[in-house]
Amino acid sequence: MLDRTRTRFSYLLPAFLLARASLRPVRILLARLVGSFGFRILRKLREIVIGNLFVVTRSRRRAVCLARDTFVHYSVYLSDYLSFPHWSESALRRLVTDVSGGEHLETVLRAGKGAVMITPHLGNWEAGGVWLAHQGFALNVVTLPEDDPRTGVFRDAMRKAHGIRSFYYDPRSASLESMIDILHALRRNELVAMLTDRSVPDRQEEVTLFGRPSSIPIGPFLLAWLSGAGVLPSYCVLLPDGTYRIRTEAAIQLDRTLKREESIRNAAREMARRYESYIRAYPDQWYNFYSYWSRENETAATASSDPGAGGRAFP
Repeated sequence: MLDRTRTRFSYLLPAFLLARASLRPVRILLARLVGSFGFRILRKLREIVIGNLFVVTRSRRRAVCLARDTFVHYSVYLSDYLSFPHWSESALRRLVTDVSGGEHLETVLRAGKGAVMITPHLGNWEAGGVWLAHQGFALNVVTLPEDDPRTGVFRDAMRKAHGIRSFYYDPRSASLESMIDILHALRRNELVAMLTDRSVPDRQEEVTLFGRPSSIPIGPFLLAWLSGAGVLPSYCVLLPDGTYRIRTEAAIQLDRTLKREESIRNAAREMARRYESYIRAYPDQWYNFYSYWSRENETAATASSDPGAGGRAFP
């Protein structure tokens, strides 16, 4: 695994230098070519993505078409991600052209207990975070530790350039004490962002996603139960013209008349329903390069993430 993360770092550095030296239209063109090429030559990954998309679409032909677009869109995501340190206010205004749902965030923050922003591995979640930070919100991102520390340093530098703080959290070994810093951020009425569509070794809930059993983490709802923070699904997706659309939905409510376990279970199932509707709308921007519904590969959920998510081994 460590060899794979070292290899990933060796690709990230030259890609970052290319992103810094090129205008965005050039970068996007190159990214699309790389994505198309990757779809052709990475046969095993291609079949994995097609398999995931078949569950979403129930059509092999449509899944194949969407899989190619998935590779292309992921390459565009990486291209923009690597250029984040150089995004200015004017660049953000050009790139993020459609924003809605801010009233839901304002409603939650008026309570003074912070907000947990949740999203699946869909679109460009890092771009959404950059946009929030530039709107003056104090943003903290919960991220998994890297096997290769250089990749973690690389990612942290991307976020710090925009004032975004990273909280490292390993659910396999963490106790409630490891959540103290995160809870303090919420008590300061700050934002805590989490990617929550992949299973983790502990603190997860069984849900149904596209008619199949799946496991998703309950971390955001445990934080909400302890802190009183609101949990807001939010999405940042790429539009056909190359700009981004950000949507924030109404908070998922915890029912405090129920026992904690039952309330969190209900909230997790609501999160799965929300995610399913958005993934169905943008299936070619849902980035899972492992067999998502394969029980024997369940631990790959945390091991096959990407640089922006703080995972360990992007294939």
